[in-house]
Amino acid sequence: MKILSTFYVLLLIISTTAFAITFTDVTKKAGVEVPMGDRWASLFADFNNDGILDIFVSGWPTTLLFMNNGDGTFTEMAQKAGVLFTGGLGADPGDYDNDS
Repeated sequence: MKILSTFYVLLLIISTTAFAITFTDVTKKAGVEVPMGDRWASLFADFNNDGILDIFVSGWPTTLLFMNNGDGTFTEMAQKAGVLFTGGLGADPGDYDNDS
């Protein structure tokens, strides 16, 4: 049993050092900065049916809809898309006109 425990500890050490994952914050560069406030839900879906995922964020003080430009950047379009409202507490996807 001691040999097996030692093996698992060595495996854990090797896997955490050999496969270290790092992340880079690109929210500002990509145009998806979310202003301070309470954010309750985020939803990733293809809202404009162009084949790439967009981002919807609900919360306080307002909702946000980031349309994917296809080049690693997003444009906030909630007001133009008619989904700008105050105090959203959640998000749930649905295709109300069955066009996908």
